[in-house]
Amino acid sequence: MGLSSSGRNAYAGGFHQPGRGPRPGGGPTPLPAADGADLAAFRAPPRRPARRLQGRLALAALLCLGALALAWRAGDAERPAPEEPAPAPKSEWIERADAPRLVDLDYADAVGLAQAHRVLTRAADGARRDVFALGEADGPLLRLSTQRGGADAPSPFYVEMARAAAETGRAVAFATQPSPLATRLGTFEAADFALSREGGRTLCVGFRNAATGEAALRVSGFACAEPDVGEGRGLRRSAACLVDSLELAPSVSDAGLERLFAARELASRTDCVENDDDAPPMPEKLLRSAASRGFSAP
Repeated sequence: MGLSSSGRNAYAGGFHQPGRGPRPGGGPTPLPAADGADLAAFRAPPRRPARRLQGRLALAALLCLGALALAWRAGDAERPAPEEPAPAPKSEWIERADAPRLVDLDYADAVGLAQAHRVLTRAADGARRDVFALGEADGPLLRLSTQRGGADAPSPFYVEMARAAAETGRAVAFATQPSPLATRLGTFEAADFALSREGGRTLCVGFRNAATGEAALRVSGFACAEPDVGEGRGLRRSAACLVDSLELAPSVSDAGLERLFAARELASRTDCVENDDDAPPMPEKLLRSAASRGFSAP
């Protein structure tokens, strides 16, 4: 450790100590022993360059964050408030007992069968359904539903058939692949079904069209034989005749539907044939499956 200039001069000339004479033999008087406080006075202050650099970096980071926060707030003040999302349209169908009919059924085989008609509307998109049911739960059953309007996309065929069956308290036990069904309103897709209810099963033919365009009138339904009857001959004919018997109600003024029903008068091909023998029989595979589920095969 070095000494200051005054310290060196004092060492060179000797210290004056009151009450004592000069050291025998002459020469400078030695320095007194220095304690810790004296040494600390001569120690140079420590350097802390790393801490200073860290402090400067932290201060710069805080300034940057503050500038970003101010810019974000300024952008929010200029940006318009987001619009509230529109509520999802309700999909509930409401029965309208006072609504007039849009279509009618002129089904010749409906004599003696109980008939029911319902009108359902959906306020979200203005869709309307007319649902016809002919027959009883313990006898032949015919069901036809029409839908005019609506923004929903058509459901898959089997989903629509299962939904229609559920509305009558039945469930789909099994079904075949759909095949074309010719009607005066165009070609429908139809498949053979077995609908179950309270332990019994009924053979049916389910059908629907793929209506598009201005005159879109969705038509779907099923024609069922008597419960626990193992033969379904003639059901495809019943389904086609049920569709062909659909008529536009006289009080309806709808240009699109008027053109649709006028065009069907030109249709010459239909599976609504007079002779039941001309109608294709139920597939043998379906009859075997029905017999294994409790039906009596023909």
